[in-house]
Amino acid sequence: MSLRRSYLLLTLALASLGAGCGDTLDDRPATREYIVAAILAPACGNGGGHSSATAAEGFAFDTLEAANKALTKLVDPGNRNSELLTVLRTDGESRMPLDGPLPDDDIALIEKWILGGAQ
Repeated sequence: MSLRRSYLLLTLALASLGAGCGDTLDDRPATREYIVAAILAPACGNGGGHSSATAAEGFAFDTLEAANKALTKLVDPGNRNSELLTVLRTDGESRMPLDGPLPDDDIALIEKWILGGAQ
């Protein structure tokens, strides 16, 4: 077996081991600004029930200012039982967003932010 082929096989083997371990690193920032802009505004604040125009349940997520007001009521810093996490994780009619759950990695990032103090 040639050295080049051995190197290629070793590289593929190491890559497959890494892929199977299930530990993906989320290098997105766990900050309020990022979470609102990248997750909550697109999923909850655009055209749906939680825009500034409709503000269902009094909560809007389409701007950082509106989201800050909502998050003050929905997030208990350091508490994984915060209302925001509860509605994101629950099943049935009380789950948000209504049209389908957020991806698990988005919910995990929100939880990381909350557990880190929700600053």
